[in-house]
Amino acid sequence: MSSDNYTQNGGQEVSESGTWSIEQFITAYEAVMRERTDREDWSFNESQRAAITAPDAPLQVTAGPGSGKSEVSVARALKWILVDGVDPRGIVLTTYTKKAAQSLEQRLVDRLSGLGIGDAVDVSEVWVGTSHAVWDDIMREFRWEEYLDVELLDEDAQKFFIRRESDFVDYLANGGIHSFDGLVGTSDVWYTSGNGCRKVFAANAATTLFNRVGQYCVDLDTLATADDPGLRKLAAAREEYTESLAEAARCDFTTVQERFLEFLVSSAGQRFLEGDDERGVPPLTHVLVDEYQDVNPLQEKIYLTLAATMDKPSITVVGDDDQSLYRFRGATVDSLIEFPERVARKLSVDEDSVETTQLRRNYRSRPGIVRWINRFIGQHPVMQGIGARAPGKEPMRPVRPDTDAEAVTALTDRDEAALANRFADTVVELHESGYIDDYSDIALLTHSTMESRRGNATLVGRCVNELRSRGVPVHNPRNKAFMDEDDVQVILASLIKCLDPGLEVFEDRIGDNLDQVHDWFSTFNRVVPADGDLRDTVDEYAERVRQTDPGESLGFGLLELFYAIRGCDPISSWTEGSDRTPMRTRRIGKVTALLESFEGIAPGTLSSREIIRTTHDDYDAASTQFLMSLYWEFCDYVTKANLDDPEDLHDQLPNGHVQVMTVHQAKGLEFPVTFVGSIDWETDAGAAHWTEDTLGPYGERRATSSADVRAARDLVRQFYVAHSRASEHLVLLGTRDEFDTSGGIVPSLGQQTDGTTMGLDWFAPDRIVRDADDIADPSTPIGPASAGDPKREYSVVGDWLAFRRCQRQYGYLVEYDYATPQATQLFAGLVVHRTLDRAHRHFRGDLDGAIAGEVPSKETLREYFDESATALREQRILPVGAAVEDTIFDHIERFNRTVGPDLYPRVTDTERKLRYDTQSAVLNGVVDVIVEDNTVTLCDYKAAKRPDDDDDLLADYRRQLKAYAALYRRSEGELPDEGVIYFINEDDPERERLTISFDDDGVEDTLDAFDDTVEEIQTTREMDSWGEIDDADAPDEKTCVECPVNSDCDVYTP
Repeated sequence: MSSDNYTQNGGQEVSESGTWSIEQFITAYEAVMRERTDREDWSFNESQRAAITAPDAPLQVTAGPGSGKSEVSVARALKWILVDGVDPRGIVLTTYTKKAAQSLEQRLVDRLSGLGIGDAVDVSEVWVGTSHAVWDDIMREFRWEEYLDVELLDEDAQKFFIRRESDFVDYLANGGIHSFDGLVGTSDVWYTSGNGCRKVFAANAATTLFNRVGQYCVDLDTLATADDPGLRKLAAAREEYTESLAEAARCDFTTVQERFLEFLVSSAGQRFLEGDDERGVPPLTHVLVDEYQDVNPLQEKIYLTLAATMDKPSITVVGDDDQSLYRFRGATVDSLIEFPERVARKLSVDEDSVETTQLRRNYRSRPGIVRWINRFIGQHPVMQGIGARAPGKEPMRPVRPDTDAEAVTALTDRDEAALANRFADTVVELHESGYIDDYSDIALLTHSTMESRRGNATLVGRCVNELRSRGVPVHNPRNKAFMDEDDVQVILASLIKCLDPGLEVFEDRIGDNLDQVHDWFSTFNRVVPADGDLRDTVDEYAERVRQTDPGESLGFGLLELFYAIRGCDPISSWTEGSDRTPMRTRRIGKVTALLESFEGIAPGTLSSREIIRTTHDDYDAASTQFLMSLYWEFCDYVTKANLDDPEDLHDQLPNGHVQVMTVHQAKGLEFPVTFVGSIDWETDAGAAHWTEDTLGPYGERRATSSADVRAARDLVRQFYVAHSRASEHLVLLGTRDEFDTSGGIVPSLGQQTDGTTMGLDWFAPDRIVRDADDIADPSTPIGPASAGDPKREYSVVGDWLAFRRCQRQYGYLVEYDYATPQATQLFAGLVVHRTLDRAHRHFRGDLDGAIAGEVPSKETLREYFDESATALREQRILPVGAAVEDTIFDHIERFNRTVGPDLYPRVTDTERKLRYDTQSAVLNGVVDVIVEDNTVTLCDYKAAKRPDDDDDLLADYRRQLKAYAALYRRSEGELPDEGVIYFINEDDPERERLTISFDDDGVEDTLDAFDDTVEEIQTTREMDSWGEIDDADAPDEKTCVECPVNSDCDVYTP
């Protein structure tokens, strides 16, 4: 091997992509990890090496808790690149959650940097993410015409869409729900006196059924022949729903995966699968799926389809059947347990040719905890049958040394009140003794974290109350209490009072049907001062509604109205004043997201989303169509949806707080001291199992055991996950009655190795917690809890320039995710970028019917423009009027005609993603790249006229280009020559572009400024000081005028 292939890294001799030997790679990787972990003995074990170095063939890696599966997954992907010479663009790496996906992506970059060739290999080109996000990215990147302008709906938006668009909701509400009793149960809350159900529940049921039909790969033609009329109706309704989504240019998380299967057989899909030499696109060669135990049949079908298209199928699945938790979301653990059989059948190969390996060394927990979880799941009667666990599975082996102190104990008392009191005392003692440094080292895990149920405190609620009474902060975002908060109720009550003055429509048409909305009004009267700003603003807008002519626009939309009241006390004080907390501010941000989702489908509005005044003679109010939708579709939904508080992906375990979590929420985390409650929790077969049994016969998967057996196994797996989160101490928390074995096996305890039932006698006396000393082990130092939070990502425009423009506005709109009423402003930018992207792809011949090298004609360009504009209209992102729309097209057409012939041939890469990882953050940007005669140009487009030379915005554009140049150099190893921004709406040809040349000093100074700004953002976040702006740093007038949160800003003077 030539020495030219080597570089130096910390004394280690390393080589470039595709030239490494496997031993060289493993040795160098272990050296990097010893440095990263500060552990001189860090190395891969034999099973981990086997998984990393396995040949390119179907591989099943069964990885128990704490076994290092994420590191193995990253190492295997990098082995493909560095040892096998695989192009990163030919690798797909998916996992279950967004957080896990970001963590994997950042580990790839970090490990490659540690190996010394971070500048030589761009691992950001690996397709990494959750499955639906990766498929969405691929279809957009390959410009599949059926998906170019599609909006991906989140769960709340999907339910609003179904409630508005699907007749199936009415069918269920009017009695059809009884065909699906197994899905909804027989609770009185579901049913009305007319033997139907409320529409909010019907919409929830319809959403679940539509999703499961797709996830279970149900054949609609077969379902349409079912004996049950409800199932026949479901078949027709699901098909109509899919058509409605397509017409509205939308997809949900299930249909995006169905669309991906369609994409794979398209010409664009073939380019993705087979590659395209002319365009320098490599074929798909490798797929790795993390958390495979939680894939559904539709996802399995996609993965196996991808493997079947490869010349040499290389699919690696990593997971643990014992930790499968998401059957309620359509997952089927059988996909992992039966992987060798299923992949062999799909690929027509011998099952023995499918490689399998198990990662069974646990690096996380003390040996006593490992022995406990091995016994618990290995001896549990329901886990002994065929199909319960992966064949040949061996117990986990602890790596850490044993100690004399007990690792598994029980904390118990006579009743929940006494138990909660002892729990809180123990937590405080653990902290005061110095055994734990921070309260976040302690977690309380239960199956439900609701603090009250039907007005009565749960054990969780009692524990939380006892902790708070002792001054101990608690983090419990999934308490389902979002709608119980005064701030949420006051905001929604204020909006209603503005739009329905005197509550005429509410009292006349709703009455007592929405009791919780009555509570909002009571909260408003209790919290809002009689002489306060908010009441005055509400009265002002109510009068404005009254004075508007029937059928005319009120002049504002729902989000605009929110921002009008947000600046009034007490709402202003909740986001600006002494009553402000980050959680409260983030919670109000979630209110705006819900309002935006509803506003996008609400009737009774203009195309600009402005609400119309009713024409009904009996009411002085907003459109009754709008109000009835607001009451029955929005208010009914939010009061019944059991909404959680928003969570910060990058701060899952906030310091100084005891963590209260569901088992599902804790998956992937670990805690030094873990209390597990609800130890006698029992569950019968429920909606998920009924749905599998009902829809399975019409799909490609049938359950392998009875519903009751599946439910029992699911419960065992949940407790297994809960127990295995503990690194130092596992404490079972329950009353003495909950430990009683007279009724059979206690669900959280299982059986002893001799087959006898495990009960409180096993813990007595030495494993019973009397005080904190029975938990604290002086011989074992406690480290901090590990959340594995990924680094935050910052973009050039969305973060750096936005923060520089106004840190207060950035805090609201970016940090706390406040939705903004700017659908009209968005239209121009989006339609310009989308139309020009089509024009570029047309010139390259990527679009059906396009001839490579041909600039699109005016007529063809108009078709592309109209396709984009129509999709945006369906998504309620609209121009001010037809004349404005035509003007935008005229500018695009002129650009296409005058600039396009010279520009399109030179663009080598559109929407190029640039990325640079620093020690604490990720900096990124997106830009077009032009390469001609060894000259590299970066270019971007603005749907506006060019600013004046003395305008701060023009200076921002120059900084933007220089930042792109710095990121490009970090990615490609060379400095681009120049940057260009085209101003599409500029009429003067001499002003239609901004061009700057790049030099080393200017580019590096800009990157330093970018990095400095990121540090400033992080400091502002830690200090929670978004609103602290000096007059010298005040934004420009235009920024202030257009800011939606300017009404209570100290530096803004109207």
